[in-house]
Amino acid sequence: MEYTYYLRNSDSQHRVGSIFTILTVLVAAINGAVVQFADNYLIMKRFNNFSSVLQDWESIPVPGRLYIQGDKKDGWQESVFWAVSSKEAKDALFVDGPYGSVPDFLKEERAKSFLETATFQDIIDNKLENNPQLSISEEAVFYNAVLYYLEQDDFED
Repeated sequence: MEYTYYLRNSDSQHRVGSIFTILTVLVAAINGAVVQFADNYLIMKRFNNFSSVLQDWESIPVPGRLYIQGDKKDGWQESVFWAVSSKEAKDALFVDGPYGSVPDFLKEERAKSFLETATFQDIIDNKLENNPQLSISEEAVFYNAVLYYLEQDDFED
């Protein structure tokens, strides 16, 4: 699958009409996640829920940021997640949405910033290192570890 994005050039605001750069982005579904690549660089992944982002925790773009559906901020386990690379976010226009500042391409999704991708990976990695008997399939344990981090700003052993 391919999607074509029309990106407005930053210098077009001083000219009559609009100048666009055309970027064709390869899109694929991998393990239930929608992934987008530009110039062979992962720019964004969409996950249907916490379970799917947890299953793919090692391959989310780092550095980057996870976003969730803003209206599910209190029930984020069932939220759609977007993992956006810092490279993509750096070039994005950030806009104020109903749940805070987000890249413009996530405004329509009513997204909310959740965690840095490296922090998410560190939470999972820390839990696995301190509990070698755990399996990544034990979703409730990792959900509680992320919840603990969000509430305490610390890692749960």
